[in-house]
Amino acid sequence: MPVRIGATKNPEEQWFFDENDNWKIKTAYTSDQITQEYKDGKIKNNYVVADPKVLFAFDGGKIPNITADKNKFWKESGIIGKDGNFGDDYIQEPELRTTENGQFEYTFRPSKSADIAAVSTPFINATVSSYLKFPDQAKSLWDHVLNDFAPEGTELNYANGQVGTAFDDESSKAFSTAYSAWFFDDLNKKGGNTSNYKKIEKDEPTDAELRARRKEAKTTAEQKNKIEYLDKAYSIDNLRNLDQVKSIAKKEALKVEEFENSEDIEIGGKTISPGMSPGEIRKILLIASGIDAAKADEMAGEDLVPFGPQTQKPFGEFARK
Repeated sequence: MPVRIGATKNPEEQWFFDENDNWKIKTAYTSDQITQEYKDGKIKNNYVVADPKVLFAFDGGKIPNITADKNKFWKESGIIGKDGNFGDDYIQEPELRTTENGQFEYTFRPSKSADIAAVSTPFINATVSSYLKFPDQAKSLWDHVLNDFAPEGTELNYANGQVGTAFDDESSKAFSTAYSAWFFDDLNKKGGNTSNYKKIEKDEPTDAELRARRKEAKTTAEQKNKIEYLDKAYSIDNLRNLDQVKSIAKKEALKVEEFENSEDIEIGGKTISPGMSPGEIRKILLIASGIDAAKADEMAGEDLVPFGPQTQKPFGEFARK
């Protein structure tokens, strides 16, 4: 072929009859590389002999322009208009959406997927049926386009005398499924019509909003300081016995109720007795001091108090020492 299209220097083409009186054609390759390889003995011949009937009847196969056919159908059926958007009959009511970066607001009208599928199915079925009757075209489509829309490794296998198709049932189904997936791929990616993009302007906060923010920040800071203070004030070292518990409670202006003939005391409406764990007592004191229950639960810590290097004993036992 380089000889016929003038792609080699001094191209040479020779027609002759072979020993069986059949027409043959000899094409000589005269590029510098081939000539040198031939002189060096690295290749046996610097020419190719071929049967002209085979050479000139060769058809590399034409890939059908299925994209043009698909686009034509979309426009003729009104699925896609001249402006490239979905037609009015194939879009739903508008809804407001925001871009992923949060900078723009726009109107989006989703496509009616079910309606589009309903009107497209007859066209898809007819097109697939047509291609399946011509194995060369179907194979070209499969190799260059449709196999990207099928499970990896899927192949088209010829049928054994089956009427109406060149391929077996499984291959025909795979071809049809892949074509359908390819047909709807761009429509699914588009999803609908977008319009009316508007940049979202962030409003400046009002004076009232600024005051509320400052108050919230102040409250948060004060709460943090209070938590840090109470965490130290109600440490285990300050809760070694009931006398210490009463002392620290009164210091923090908590009301302490004591009972005759009983070691129990009451703080914040909760009873504290010698048998309770330090964690329980610490939680009662924290809640009585204004810490919410969840935070107090978190801060309560272990129910056991270290006593000596290797043992732990409950608060009640420790308090009676």
